[in-house]
Amino acid sequence: MMNFKNQTVNNPGFSFVEVVMAMAIMAIILTSLFGLQNTAFNSALREHALISRIYYIKNLFFDTVPNKIIKKSLPDPETKLEIITMPAKSPEIVKRFENMYIVNANGQWKIQNKNYQEVLTMLLYLPPAPKKPKPDVKVKK
Repeated sequence: MMNFKNQTVNNPGFSFVEVVMAMAIMAIILTSLFGLQNTAFNSALREHALISRIYYIKNLFFDTVPNKIIKKSLPDPETKLEIITMPAKSPEIVKRFENMYIVNANGQWKIQNKNYQEVLTMLLYLPPAPKKPKPDVKVKK
């Protein structure tokens, strides 16, 4: 039988159990940090896609043509854009502004098997074309 009372410990290092416990604690901490990093990355990817698609939809407003539907598509992620311009139907608006149009821009895309849709609406006023003055015609006598 061994007598443990007479042994002195002069080892200045860590025991194997202490090293394993430290590694287990570090593994738990790093696992939670990697999970947070993955969540933050996915959130940033979603927000970037949303902001860039809204930018493209907003730029569609410059292509408006009265009483016409314009369709476009964009790659990466595949996005379908549609802009519809129709005359305003509200009697109050029509009474005050003859050439008032409602423009709806619709964008649809898919990221990581989740569908997204954004709709922007604006009012468009196209002033009536100026009337050309009649040229003065002089009659020769």
